[in-house]
Amino acid sequence: MLGFKKALHDVQQSKQSHFNATLIDFLRDGLGEKSKLKIDTAINTESNLSASVFENILHAVGFETTPYEAKAHLIDESLLKRRNTIAHGEYIDVAKDDWAKLADEVLQMLRQFKTDIENAMALSAFKRTAAA
Repeated sequence: MLGFKKALHDVQQSKQSHFNATLIDFLRDGLGEKSKLKIDTAINTESNLSASVFENILHAVGFETTPYEAKAHLIDESLLKRRNTIAHGEYIDVAKDDWAKLADEVLQMLRQFKTDIENAMALSAFKRTAAA
């Protein structure tokens, strides 16, 4: 999927016809081949993680979003909103207990994501089979 995304992106960004031909060749012949991805552009993080960006990342790597849906508020309000407030020079007073709770929740979510990645690797879930 990410290989197709790159080919489609090239067509969208350029008005040169050779990108159209490259996309058609990819659709016709390249779907079964290994993708060649640049790690820094494979998934767009949009510089700041929001719940919608995280959901997009989950979809891009083929993970279920359901286990993370309850964390949308945590990401958008507790992390992103505070990050943006601080980045714009405003002061935020965070109680020690609130900070510890937030850190625990973030670590729990990161551990879940790590487990999902490990499970996908163990089950080779990242591999796509060619359509018959």
